[in-house]
Amino acid sequence: PSPAKVSAGDTPPNSHLWIPVWEHYLPHCYIVASTPSANSLKLQVEIEMTDTQQTQSVVTLLDSGTTGLFLNTDYVQQHCLTTLPLAHPIPVYNVDDMLNEAGSICLVVDLVLHYKDHSK
Repeated sequence: PSPAKVSAGDTPPNSHLWIPVWEHYLPHCYIVASTPSANSLKLQVEIEMTDTQQTQSVVTLLDSGTTGLFLNTDYVQQHCLTTLPLAHPIPVYNVDDMLNEAGSICLVVDLVLHYKDHSK
């Protein structure tokens, strides 16, 4: 099923005609605090795609200082994960307030992250 939609009357002028309801819950920007290093804390987790129930075991960086959850674009493409386009890209900033060189987030992946008895 496709995501629920809201009417253009609920959006500011000059925005896209239809914006998925779930997109209203996303932040207006993300901040990346650091880059991974040898001292970074990594965990083995499982991700489950909500559209196919396909699961994959992945290593994730824990408490990287970012304000959100991210997937590497190459990983998404290599594993043919289903993406949804954002009506409004989300800019990503470094802690020095400079735009991150990787660019804005334009696509999202709907998945569930499993670690031991916890799912999110």
